[in-house]
Amino acid sequence: MGYQLCENCSLYFEQGKTYCKLCGHPLTRAALSEPAKVCRRCHLLHGAVSARCAFCAGELRLLHEAPVEAPTARAVARGTGPAPAPSAASAVPRPAAAAAKPARPPLSGAWMDWKVLAALTVVPLLLLTAAFLALTPGGGLPGWPPVRPPASQAGGAAEEERLNAEGIAAARAGRLPEAEGAFLAALEAHPESVKARNNLGVLYRRLRRLDEAVVMYEQAIALDPTNPVPHKNLGLIYEEQGRRAKALRHFEQYRTLRPDAPDTDEISRKIARLRRP
Repeated sequence: MGYQLCENCSLYFEQGKTYCKLCGHPLTRAALSEPAKVCRRCHLLHGAVSARCAFCAGELRLLHEAPVEAPTARAVARGTGPAPAPSAASAVPRPAAAAAKPARPPLSGAWMDWKVLAALTVVPLLLLTAAFLALTPGGGLPGWPPVRPPASQAGGAAEEERLNAEGIAAARAGRLPEAEGAFLAALEAHPESVKARNNLGVLYRRLRRLDEAVVMYEQAIALDPTNPVPHKNLGLIYEEQGRRAKALRHFEQYRTLRPDAPDTDEISRKIARLRRP
């Protein structure tokens, strides 16, 4: 059976799809890599190079360890929904309904030596805090109204806010593994959280895990393209990597979405530099 591969996220989709449901990257026809992997939490199908799930950052297992059920396109985009019977028309697994809340996910990746980490941690504390708080109403960008979720979602939203606050406090105190665990738990409490993904992106950039940071920001943008903060943060990584066209695009989008942001002048100077031949 053929598959459609997103080379950016290393995710496989059913035939007939054109763009990745997570990052919008064009898909290419590809055979399933060996050994293929599946996320233990959301059941999305990944290539052999993936270390953690591109959607929920969950742990991956080898595909042949257990039968995998196939989802619809909606499950691929959202990572939710009941699991249908396997069919030949679908190539990406769909998660079964959870009987109970899963345990907090393990910390992703191996942590580097703390002396090396301290030497690489060059982001000033105030700037780092601002990057975390930018998605908090009233915490970074003025004029953002408070978000009031429906009553049915209030419990999950409150848990997400608490865990994000724990992660920010831990990051400010230098307890980075603890911060990552809190942000991943916030993502577990609210799988479509833009804030948790932004916070993970900021943390991964601080740890120089730039590929993981890019994935988090791209997912945040896919979930809410009108939110300016992930555009700016992704632009900063692309600028650092010398990917001028991508950096320019995200800085311009940030300025368009938030023309009255306090750092508009700084972003405008970056845009002017990137436009020069």
